Amino acid sequence: MKRPQHQPWSVQVELTEGCNRLCPFCGLNGIRDAPGAYKFATHEVIEKTARGVAELCPRARVEFAMHGEPLMNPKAAELLRLFRSYVPAAQMQVTTNGRVWLRGAAKVVTQGKKPGFGAVDKTAAHMAKGMSSLFDAGLDFIILDTYEPERRLLQRAARRVPLVDDSIRVMDFYNECIPQGVSPWHNHGRKLQRTVIVMDDIGVRDGEHKSRTLANHAGHNPQLGSIPHPLAKRCTMPFREITVAWNGAVNLCCHDWAHEATLGNVLERTLAEIWHGPEFTAFRRMLNAKTREFGPCTRCDYNGGGRQGLLPDVGEYMPSDRKVIRQVLEDSK
Repeated sequence: MKRPQHQPWSVQVELTEGCNRLCPFCGLNGIRDAPGAYKFATHEVIEKTARGVAELCPRARVEFAMHGEPLMNPKAAELLRLFRSYVPAAQMQVTTNGRVWLRGAAKVVTQGKKPGFGAVDKTAAHMAKGMSSLFDAGLDFIILDTYEPERRLLQRAARRVPLVDDSIRVMDFYNECIPQGVSPWHNHGRKLQRTVIVMDDIGVRDGEHKSRTLANHAGHNPQLGSIPHPLAKRCTMPFREITVAWNGAVNLCCHDWAHEATLGNVLERTLAEIWHGPEFTAFRRMLNAKTREFGPCTRCDYNGGGRQGLLPDVGEYMPSDRKVIRQVLEDSK
């Protein structure tokens, strides 16, 4: 029996393209030469995306992250509340580096000084207030993805957040989540709410856990760069996840930082039309055939994902699919 293409298991939505820091391993280096230069998702993009998710995959795991710091969007809480109004059953989470909550302590950290208890408590108060507003807007998880030099201050402050707001639960990914089998990348069906998961610097702990391994972001990570030859591997990404950029563009996957393969736009077509459309189908057939001969896939080092034997039956990779893919790449320039 053939397995048809199922709905996405997860959705990534970009509130902001651009970041308030520029980590040396980040794909932003491939499309930016400095922090900032923000591009923000609008009310229209978020509403169209939310409507699409409600139609296509209303119980999916929705993560607000992608190619920048989402909380730099000045309307982040408002947009999250709007999104939640359309998908009451979806698991919603945001991944943030937490710098928006440093306030005055940022100068102490960047000068290399050890923050005192005052700086920790002030940061904890800012964090508690900011986190509470996001949870009130409809989030279930906040992933606090910390980096040097502010990492230690953010982690110390996060541990004190429940003292300020005891409705918020804080867990360390390596020390608590892994032993307890809790992962923000599983779909918990909203059984866990108001939970903060603290992530340690992936640049320091790269590869310690399979979900925390640096990728080359299709060649945009300057530390890893491009691979010499395309991998002869399947890729499950476009079978299981759909991504929506700040401008409504639905790219092949989250590794497509430069928008090389844009398969549609939520301002022009519904998510369902894009997900089941000929563009996605052509790329799926290519990747299912263990070839990565076009676009960002040729430079990508992503290992392909798990449970590949459960992928849908998409048919053979045909010359007509190559034509569709070439047209997508041409239109995306």
